[in-house]
Amino acid sequence: MPNPTWSALGPAERQAALKHILLSESAGPNPLARDLSVGIDFLADFWCEHYLSEYIPSGGSKIKFVTGRTGTGKTLLLDLLTLKARELGYVTVNLSARNFMLHDFREVYLEILNHVDLQAVFDALAKRCIEELGVDVSGKPENISFTDYLVNRGEMDAIIRMQIRDFLRTNFLHHPLMDNNFGLCCSIMVGDRLGHPSSDDVTKDIVMGWLHGDKTQKLATIKAVGLAPYKITRFNARHLLRSLAVLVHLAGYPGILVTVDHLDTILNLSGLDEMKYTPKRRMDTYESIRQLIDDIDSLHNIMFVYAFDRELMDNGKIGIPSYSALMMRIQNEIQSDRFNRFTDIANLDKLAQQEYTAEKLVEMTKRMCDVLPELLSDCPEVSPEAVWRRNGLSTMIPETLPAEWPHPISLEEAEALISNESFGGIGLVRRALQLALGLRSPESKTASEADGEEEAPNV
Repeated sequence: MPNPTWSALGPAERQAALKHILLSESAGPNPLARDLSVGIDFLADFWCEHYLSEYIPSGGSKIKFVTGRTGTGKTLLLDLLTLKARELGYVTVNLSARNFMLHDFREVYLEILNHVDLQAVFDALAKRCIEELGVDVSGKPENISFTDYLVNRGEMDAIIRMQIRDFLRTNFLHHPLMDNNFGLCCSIMVGDRLGHPSSDDVTKDIVMGWLHGDKTQKLATIKAVGLAPYKITRFNARHLLRSLAVLVHLAGYPGILVTVDHLDTILNLSGLDEMKYTPKRRMDTYESIRQLIDDIDSLHNIMFVYAFDRELMDNGKIGIPSYSALMMRIQNEIQSDRFNRFTDIANLDKLAQQEYTAEKLVEMTKRMCDVLPELLSDCPEVSPEAVWRRNGLSTMIPETLPAEWPHPISLEEAEALISNESFGGIGLVRRALQLALGLRSPESKTASEADGEEEAPNV
């Protein structure tokens, strides 16, 4: 394999990667994204350099949108960004609109929170406090707190207690960008790890329940631990998201990268679909995104990337154009023949037309041919026909597999595809992958095959 770390993945990770190919679901930060990405790194590397490496760690925030037709590589771009962000030390959150409703920002915030390891964040903050105190704890047993360790050594004094309280007060209780209740919860959890002030299990359970939006908590219970009597709602969720991003940055991470795939799910009208959006819920989703755009400058150390099929932009009846308040904020005022990597709406159709040369088409098919056989060998229950069905090519499946399957296309074949003006940018990619899989071109079918196509069963 091109990347040695890919071979180190276990069977479960490889099966997840195969699911990614079959269902276009995010595979997350694994080497498959780098192995399969050709051309798309033109945008991913640029965003990493200018946003993830510089702007976001210095306190900035950004929201981007990725669109394009099916097969443009939207999900692959999100996976590649996630992989690169994880390597830079980011907390990464991969979400899909197929799995939860987006109309209530409270739920969006809680989904992000549930993907953040708060316990690891609190541990990192406790460690940072100890480092700032300049105390050597290399010999501290894991089963006792920091202050208990100092008491046993006879080194605990009023000055250290005061410094711990100053750390908690400065970073949480009096932090200007942090919600009051959120900051108090963090102060309680980090203080308990330090052993000053320590908290009982009941208090910690209440605090964690409030952080995770437990609707069963009574306001009297919340007040009993010192919290103000209010809960998480769609109205304060963005402020709490800012608090979470600040907390993660204080713990030593550059920031948070949040990717939301399949935003076009909000167009689903079928009553059988689990994520069915009524007209009101769809409008609420658009309004929630609009508010996030308006508030993005008040956030810090966080980047959002939404990906959706081109239909969401083209559908004037129920798509984004139907909600002018959102459309006015995301439409590009300046049009150019060249792909603009700074644009807030990245059209991958235009990126493909600009970046996919004959050499890149060859490399794309070569990488796919390197990865696919290994993935299929890990999942013997998945047939090659399943791969073809995923790409909507079942009518082109030959009766017998070629002797060499799959095989990369040649440079001559790639140049012939590019010279065919009937293909768009994405048509080039799909046709190149068809050739690599040994599939016939639709225009090459005989008349008898075409006549009997409607009666032929789907494979």
